[in-house]
Amino acid sequence: MRFSDKNMNHEGQQFYYNQGKTYWWIRSKYDVVLSLIERFCAENIRARATSFTILDVGCGPGNILDWLKEYGRVIGNDTSEEARDFVKQRGMETVDGDIAGKGIPLPDGSCALITMIDALEHMEDDRRALVEVKRLLRDKGQVVITVPAYMALWGAHDVKYGHYRRYVRSELVKKLQEAGFLVEKATYIQPLFLPVMYVFRAFKRWRKQETDDFVSVPPWLNGMLLRVLASERHWLRFLSFPFGPTMIVIARKP
Repeated sequence: MRFSDKNMNHEGQQFYYNQGKTYWWIRSKYDVVLSLIERFCAENIRARATSFTILDVGCGPGNILDWLKEYGRVIGNDTSEEARDFVKQRGMETVDGDIAGKGIPLPDGSCALITMIDALEHMEDDRRALVEVKRLLRDKGQVVITVPAYMALWGAHDVKYGHYRRYVRSELVKKLQEAGFLVEKATYIQPLFLPVMYVFRAFKRWRKQETDDFVSVPPWLNGMLLRVLASERHWLRFLSFPFGPTMIVIARKP
């Protein structure tokens, strides 16, 4: 999960930064994403000898930036000033701008790779965001996107964190193709948890609970769930899952 609440203070950014390091649902997703980046984006993440940049849109407290910085210049973008300040305090570069609005003030073709991890669902005009992504990418540059899946899973968590929608694979693939991208990988993840999440969210709706989905679990269970979900990265390097509560798409600018 990526958090870009404009009202979130430094303590809130620190909390969610820590969650991204240790909480089973978030950390396992990052592990899968990074594995797929290494598998499908090798050329672009190793463009360190050039002037190209890796841009993380909706960077929140900067978890993904921590891992991507080993590949060269990384820049975090977020509409939250608190998030950008938090990232800058940890010594990394940020840029202002709204990718789904007036755009991001970087030159055309300046990015080798753009990541949007749990960011696109926060944007009212997601098509406009994808057009801006294409402008920012160099030829053959890539974008890596994760989004929540299935409107049937819509719940208080989505409302609390400012989501506009949840996606199905065909919808997101079509939007990327309409923006001029070639889709190279489109897969759901976490398929074993789809029925669990459906029942959990249905129960919350029945109880009219307006809380988010972060449930505290003991360390041993957190570790076990993290290992189970993170193990998907080995399978996803060679195949795609047909269903799951989260989706990952990798697309290339021709």
